[in-house]
Amino acid sequence: MRVFILVMALLLVACRPNNLEAQIEALQVQNEELRAESSKLRAEIQTMQHRLTRLYQLERAAAVSEVCDRFNVLTRLCPEDTLQTGRWALDRGVTPSLGWYWAALTTLLLAVLLPVTATVFIGVVGWIRRLTPSLELLKARREELAELTPIWKLAGEVCNWQDEISSKADEYRQLKEAVAKMEVRASEMTAENNQLQQKQDMLRSLR
Repeated sequence: MRVFILVMALLLVACRPNNLEAQIEALQVQNEELRAESSKLRAEIQTMQHRLTRLYQLERAAAVSEVCDRFNVLTRLCPEDTLQTGRWALDRGVTPSLGWYWAALTTLLLAVLLPVTATVFIGVVGWIRRLTPSLELLKARREELAELTPIWKLAGEVCNWQDEISSKADEYRQLKEAVAKMEVRASEMTAENNQLQQKQDMLRSLR
């Protein structure tokens, strides 16, 4: 019986190193796989970060360049003295001129010769002269509105650009969250790799 126990003990001692070597080799293979996957994840994270940064820069530069181009076009369409048109027409209608004196002289002559004709003429001339500044002012206002129409269109396009930039910002935020999750996963894999390394060191020490 003692001989049998001794033989079994010797067999266990003889087989133990082989099992340890197999476990160590398996741990080494798993460690290499984890390292390769961790390196791959880190490379993907760096690539995504570079792409996100480049995308943000390109979107911002494109938006700024397009807005500048549109405003340059509007600057060429609307000269600096555009807004002075309405003021010029208003001043022209309000400022008295020599025509009023000629109209008064004509009125006196017609009143002496033909009272009825003079009365009708006065009414027509006065109505026309009162209406002329209003018509000129209305024409100037229409021209101003026609020249300001591209600005209104640009304002609508700027609002659309803001919506597009907001959507791009949401996509950038989602990609950033995905990158953060991948970084957390890489940290977890690094921790697992360290644990496997510790186990491997323990097995080597037992060996």
